[in-house]
Amino acid sequence: MENPITLTPAPLGSQTKLVLLRHGESEWNASSRFTGWADIDLTPQGMIQAQIAAKMLRHAQWTFDCGFSSILTRALRTYWVVARHLHPDRERPPVTDWRLNERHYGILTGMTKAEVSAEYGPLQLTNFRFNADARPEPVPLKHQYSPESDPRYSRFAPQSLPRGESIGDAAIRVRAAWSDLILPRVLAGNRVLVCGHGTTLRSLIQIIEGLPDEVVTRMKIPNAEPVAYG
Repeated sequence: MENPITLTPAPLGSQTKLVLLRHGESEWNASSRFTGWADIDLTPQGMIQAQIAAKMLRHAQWTFDCGFSSILTRALRTYWVVARHLHPDRERPPVTDWRLNERHYGILTGMTKAEVSAEYGPLQLTNFRFNADARPEPVPLKHQYSPESDPRYSRFAPQSLPRGESIGDAAIRVRAAWSDLILPRVLAGNRVLVCGHGTTLRSLIQIIEGLPDEVVTRMKIPNAEPVAYG
């Protein structure tokens, strides 16, 4: 399903249809590491950022009917901070889907940008970060950052899950999640919250706004700053 609805960037308000929210600062954000599918928690500052985002949404009198999140702890924790602030009288568990996970950085996972630059060169670091087709070498099977090492992914066929992705690879699964999960709820008139990650939220923005790769790959998505569409 493509995008049979017009959504445009809009200020936060009671009429906002969709809010995209990157998680608060994680422990590896703070140390400038490639995080990807490593399940890293928020820092204390990340928790504060999530609380500020929740207060911003509440001040705008925005509530949501349904929420989506990646499977990763940093996104889920951010989601619950917001959900419990906006709807303190009712639990609103999110629909979780691995297709909303951050891009899998393969063997770069856990490395700092300085370490990647030293090992592969500064040009290749830039290529890994901003070239839509640059795919790091995948982690081996049974590696600690390979999905089959995590019981949360045990119900999925190993060959269906990534062990290293380009930006373009991640965009394909995000587009499927948009079509299968998010867009139908927006079309039904629901107000929707999506908590995710820099790369995957950029892919959603690209789908919604029809932006070219060269614009999207260098777009900055700050931690815990809502992106609203009406």
